[in-house]
Amino acid sequence: MVLETLVECGAPNRILSEAKPHLGTDILHSVLINIRRKLAAAGVQIRSQSPILKNINDNADLWAENWKELMKVDTEAFKKTCADAEAYLAKFGEKLPIKMTEELKALKDRLSKV
Repeated sequence: MVLETLVECGAPNRILSEAKPHLGTDILHSVLINIRRKLAAAGVQIRSQSPILKNINDNADLWAENWKELMKVDTEAFKKTCADAEAYLAKFGEKLPIKMTEELKALKDRLSKV
């Protein structure tokens, strides 16, 4: 799927059949631009920390406020998601890898401290 997406975005078809596909930087630049356009068309917001917005990135207090807003986590939504995931994973019983149970428990523990 990744290679197909790269081809859809301008990479040469040959990468689909090469053992070690390679894109040169001359091709990669236009492919990345097309990937970004495709993501934007799908509604994805791409954000960066680059100082490209005059009067926002050059104002440390405003940047800190914006950063706080961007990093907010809806812990209640995550807790519900954990409960839903736990119910779903319970269907697998003993077949569920212990690592998955441990990861879910660790996430729940972190969320309980927030």
